[in-house]
Amino acid sequence: MAYNKQRIPDVSPPLVSFSSSSGVSPIQSAQQDPLFEAVKQLIIETRNPSVAHVQRRLKLGYLRAVGLLAALEGEIVTAVDENGWRSMMALGETKIRGSRVKLAIVDVETTGLDPVQDELIALSVVCVEVDRVSGELLKIIDSYSGQREPTRPMSPAIEQMVGISTSDLAGQVLDLGQISAMLEGCELVVAHNAAFDRSFIEPHVPVFGQLAWGCSQKDIDWFGTEQQPKASIDHLLFLYGLEASIGTPQADCNALVRVLGLPLPVSGCTGFAAILASTRSPRYRFSVPDPGAENTAVLIELGFKFDPEANAWSAIAGGVDVPRLESALVDMAVFDGRFEQFSIELLETPPKA
Repeated sequence: MAYNKQRIPDVSPPLVSFSSSSGVSPIQSAQQDPLFEAVKQLIIETRNPSVAHVQRRLKLGYLRAVGLLAALEGEIVTAVDENGWRSMMALGETKIRGSRVKLAIVDVETTGLDPVQDELIALSVVCVEVDRVSGELLKIIDSYSGQREPTRPMSPAIEQMVGISTSDLAGQVLDLGQISAMLEGCELVVAHNAAFDRSFIEPHVPVFGQLAWGCSQKDIDWFGTEQQPKASIDHLLFLYGLEASIGTPQADCNALVRVLGLPLPVSGCTGFAAILASTRSPRYRFSVPDPGAENTAVLIELGFKFDPEANAWSAIAGGVDVPRLESALVDMAVFDGRFEQFSIELLETPPKA
C-alpha cells in the first residue's frame, strides 16, 4: 500500500465485520486481521486486555479492537463479565497452555566483524523447551560447544581479544551431525545479536538457514516498554542480580537462557514469551523513496536504513512497531508534508534477523 499527500489514509480500517453475509464469522475475520498477532503480543506482554488499552497502544478504531479481543476469548482472555471487563485467563485455562516449543539459543566467537573476510571459530548451542504462551522455561534439552580452525592464522591482537590461539584451534571442526540432530524439531533460533551471529553461522552450518530466527535485543522492547538504558547481556545479568558472564559463547548462551526465562522488568512477561509473540507477528517493509536530507535523521531514529538496491530508506517491523511506524510516517508525509510518499509491503516470508 502506498500513501501520498493527496490522500489521507484510514489508519484504523474497521476490518472486523459483524455481518455474516460474506460467510465469514466475526471471529474468523478478526483472526485474519494483520494485527491479530500484534494484539495478542501486546496483551501477553502488558497483561492488560482492555479495549481502551488496545486502541491506545495500536491506534485502532473501537469496533476493530472489540473484534480482535473477542477473537482471543478462550485463548488468553475471558469473555466480558457483568461489569463489562475482560481478564487474562489463568495459564492452566488457556487453550494453548501446555503447548511446548523447542528453541535453540546460540552464540559465536569470530575473528572479526566482517562475515566476508573474517571467520567463525567457535559456536555454542543450547536447546530448551518453553511454554508457548507463558514463555516459562520448562527444561534444558541439550547443549553443544565446538570450535573451528580458521583458514588463516589469527593475528596476535585477535588471539588476545578472543582468548584463543591459532594453535588451540588446529584440527578443530564443528560436528555438523550432532548440531543437526539437536536442532530436529526446533521452531526458532534465538541469538542476542541475531543478524551478526546468523551471517557467520549459516555458511558453515547450513541447517540454521532452514530455521526462523529471533533476536533477544530487537524482539524485546528493552529501551521503550522495559525502560532499560542498555540491552547488553552484561547489563541484563546485572539487572537481575545474576553472576556476570565470562564472555565465552557457552557462558553467554547459558546467561541468555537464564535472562529470557525471567519476567521482564516492566511488562512482566518472560523474555521467551516476548520473543515468541514478536516472531509470530506478520512483518512489513516500510519504504520512503525520497525523504529529503533534512528528514533522514528522524528516519534513522525510527530504525530506517538506506537500501541501495531499492534506492529508498527502509525498515522492517512487526508487532506493535507496525502501527507506531505507520503513524509516524502518516504524520510526516500527510500532515507535516515532509515528503511526498511512502509504502508498506507485507512480507510473504520472514526476513533475516
